[in-house]
Amino acid sequence: MGLRSQAVTDTDASGDSRKQKRETILTLSLLLHASLFGYWVFAHVHESSLLAFAESATKLPFPKLLQYPGRWQFLTFVNMWVQLIFFCISLFGHCLPNGIVRRMHIKIIDVMFATVVFPTAFVIFSVFWPIYLLDSNSIYPSFFAKVVPPYLNHIYHTSIVLTAILELFTVCHYYPGTLLGFFMMGSFNLAYLSVMISSVFLLGRWPYGFMDRLSPFGLMMFFGISFLLYIAMFYIGKMLNHLRWGERLRHVKED
Repeated sequence: MGLRSQAVTDTDASGDSRKQKRETILTLSLLLHASLFGYWVFAHVHESSLLAFAESATKLPFPKLLQYPGRWQFLTFVNMWVQLIFFCISLFGHCLPNGIVRRMHIKIIDVMFATVVFPTAFVIFSVFWPIYLLDSNSIYPSFFAKVVPPYLNHIYHTSIVLTAILELFTVCHYYPGTLLGFFMMGSFNLAYLSVMISSVFLLGRWPYGFMDRLSPFGLMMFFGISFLLYIAMFYIGKMLNHLRWGERLRHVKED
């Protein structure tokens, strides 16, 4: 009888400890999502105001910057909106009650983080900085460098890695299967590629200077390697997610 009572007490203590740990993680994730949503709102509003002021006050010749596809031809700008939307949706999820809607919301967030948010952040960081250090004008338009301060450059091209890692180690994400993961990554890359190609037809140039110097075969190689890098980042994120949350993922799978 005494052993049974002790076992019940240990089970209750373990349950209370797990509940407390879950509440701590939820609080940290709420603070993280609120902070990063505000962070990306600030970055977007600040840069947009700087560009608008420069155009009106200094009359800098921004070459067709506001014409379609405009800033959407730059993956950094696309990623800024990806980050902003992701953390907005994540923040909204904290207000949802438990139920079907919340479970659907979690699945959407998990797929979005695994296939777009995490891979895109690391691809931008991995591709941008080596080219920038070799020849900044090849990947960072000079008219941006005249207006945008260096810290905003680091927000868009460096801090994205830090925010992705913070999200991965603060929130447990359940990675989708390979088929869905490849479909989502392929769809995102094809959508962006179509914008880049429209830039060539409408503006007569590629968004980034170094691409104008590549042959058709060189462009195909670049796009192929970039997508392989996306796939690699998908699996690296999956591995890191398992290292951080493996025990919890295993318990959920068993349940």
